[in-house]
Amino acid sequence: MGNLTLWANILIGLITAWTIAGTLAHALASTPVSNFWMGQFTINWPVLNYTMAAINVFFDITILLLPVIPIRDLKVSRKKKWSIMGMFWLGAV
Repeated sequence: MGNLTLWANILIGLITAWTIAGTLAHALASTPVSNFWMGQFTINWPVLNYTMAAINVFFDITILLLPVIPIRDLKVSRKKKWSIMGMFWLGAV
């Protein structure tokens, strides 16, 4: 298994675990659950949302940077390397 494949699999595992943890945290933010509809939270709701957003941005940037090293090692001109990276980075838009 190549280095890129290994890092991609690790990233998939981390994102999956983070998604499950975030879903559970949001689902269990109020006890009992009926308090959620009244805006009564057991945990600090804004902090939870900002933390989720920050970690999601980190994962997005990590996904965008994942192909940079293999592209850097390609035996093509610098202009073509930047073009290939640009195509990958279009995913950020």
